[in-house]
Amino acid sequence: MYLASRHAAQELKSQVLPGLSGFRHEHLQAIVFSEHSKADCLAKSAFDEMHSLSNDIVQGRLPWYFYQIQIWNGSRLTALNKKDTADLEFNEIIDCRPICKGEAITKVITKALYKLDMNKVKAGYETSQFSVRTNGGGSQLITAITLLLEAKPDWVIIALDISNALNEIQRYSILEEL
Repeated sequence: MYLASRHAAQELKSQVLPGLSGFRHEHLQAIVFSEHSKADCLAKSAFDEMHSLSNDIVQGRLPWYFYQIQIWNGSRLTALNKKDTADLEFNEIIDCRPICKGEAITKVITKALYKLDMNKVKAGYETSQFSVRTNGGGSQLITAITLLLEAKPDWVIIALDISNALNEIQRYSILEEL
């Protein structure tokens, strides 16, 4: 589990929004020192301390209220503009996309715990999800459907998920309400 945690921390994307605590992925990556690092022993032990805390969290050794606080299970919602103000039409209101970001340490713990089982998880959803965890998966799916329909002109495709709801709603109205 120790190596899985180190690997999970190193794999985190940089320049990602912080969670509620303000803790960023770069903070976790900064404490993953290599064996050949010239950092002192105290600095090198920071990851060991974080790993120990992670074990305590997973084993349920922390006080009950830790698991109830919003920093652990909560996330930060940040509104990002979908359009540049220069691209707005006359009297058009700026629309935004909500981006939800949880805690970096929660992500590392989750990735380390589920790393061993990810092949089983992928096998379960790959039969029904065609573009998950695939670069350009949506485009590949559309191309595959187009080629299938060209090869079988008497076939018909029916889309059950007709629209992407998040892209169809007017998010500015939600922000005004808040």
